[in-house]
Amino acid sequence: MHISVENLGPLSKAEFDLKPLTVFIGDNRRGKTKYITLTTSLLDDCGYLAFVNKYISESHPYSIPEIDELYTNLEDHGRVQIDIVSLFEKIGQTYFNLLGNLAPEEASSILGTENETYANLKMVFTLTQGDIRSIKKELINIEFDKQFEGLGIGVVKEKENPSIHIYVTSENTPQQRKLPKRIIMRFILNNTLHLIHQAYLSEIFYLPSERAGLLLLISRMREVNTNADASGNNTINSENSRESNLHLPHAVIDYLGLVGSLLKNGSLEERIREAEKDLNIKRYIEYANLLNNTIVGDTIGLSSLEPSPKREIQIKAENHIIDIQGTSSQVKGLVGLVLYLQYKARPNNLIVIDEPEQNLHPNQQVALAEFIAILVNSGLNVAITTHSPYIIEHLQNLIQAYDVKDKSDVIDKLKLKNEDALITKEKVGVYLFDNGTVENILLDDGSINWQTFCNTANDIEDVEMTIYRQKRYENSTSPASTGKVTESLPSYKKE
Repeated sequence: MHISVENLGPLSKAEFDLKPLTVFIGDNRRGKTKYITLTTSLLDDCGYLAFVNKYISESHPYSIPEIDELYTNLEDHGRVQIDIVSLFEKIGQTYFNLLGNLAPEEASSILGTENETYANLKMVFTLTQGDIRSIKKELINIEFDKQFEGLGIGVVKEKENPSIHIYVTSENTPQQRKLPKRIIMRFILNNTLHLIHQAYLSEIFYLPSERAGLLLLISRMREVNTNADASGNNTINSENSRESNLHLPHAVIDYLGLVGSLLKNGSLEERIREAEKDLNIKRYIEYANLLNNTIVGDTIGLSSLEPSPKREIQIKAENHIIDIQGTSSQVKGLVGLVLYLQYKARPNNLIVIDEPEQNLHPNQQVALAEFIAILVNSGLNVAITTHSPYIIEHLQNLIQAYDVKDKSDVIDKLKLKNEDALITKEKVGVYLFDNGTVENILLDDGSINWQTFCNTANDIEDVEMTIYRQKRYENSTSPASTGKVTESLPSYKKE
């Protein structure tokens, strides 16, 4: 998808292509996190729900005649048949245009910025031909058969058949049963536009920059919940943060909600049963183990396979258990990703990671670059912001090694020793944020113009050489000098 934005914080005009792996780099305060969070949040369910709430209001500003016609037919005849692929071809781009139109009024809520206004913000989502082909394929493969007794409505779709049948299960039409229009419209939108929405990105998961501290908050909230439940008072629930008075960014709410819901409802036994039938899920569980073994160093998991009142995040280190409060910041930063892979990951999900290198040694940063490429090659989408030259330089290695015919020597030198870490440049987009705009810095030959990091390294080297030259001069002009110049480079640089 091609996404363009105007007037978002420090960004005056910017555009990029959302690829299977999308990377944002640049100096601080350039708008990277705002850009990726706002665009992906509108493509997430919070964007869809905002759209639906406006569409079913009494005087909604949007109009999609094909959707309104479905309501009329269901109201009049009690049955409607929808060719979802044909409907997508007619209204798909219109729907994503309307999502972009939500940006000015939804930005403050999504970004958690109460004191900023976005009246001049413009955002446009444009489907590519690849997007269109992928969405149509996903729509064809969807299957379901559901009845909603409270509404008296059923809906069915068979796999590899584009037709969706919505029908009234009682003798009366919705009009005769006097169901409110907004309820029927929401039902129709959920079984048309929401399918299109999820066929593009089935689910989005966020690892915000605040993730290490949020784990401590989740732990504390569970203590409050337990104590409050015993006393009979109201409890705090991270899954309901959006309805609370806390004005938090969508990415933070999503992270709190995911980890909180896994603690409350996640079943590893059920996930393992799914993995027996679905090789993708089996692979994601294996990747969680790979992440634990190679980058985390300890074993992240939950204290029980099934939900229980005292269930908690648990870190196993060799032969003992570490509380989340006592583990390293490196481990805290990766807890969400491990749990997501263990319990939730499915193909066509998008993982948004703000600064994946947080609290990681350069060795782990390099390994994480490989791990991210492995996830992308497994059918997941990943978008990151980063200040790590190690991640960017090694990503360049992974791209360029993809075209090497004999890859054995390269693979042997990789941290994870895994050929799936090599990635084609067609799956990658790397963008530099600078001077109020965004520049594509992934070149045609697979190299990355990461000068923004090189300049800093050159500055450090320049200071070092200035000190070195000054020390040589001072040694040579010292009254005690014998005329022999003493080396002044750091010891580790001397041969």
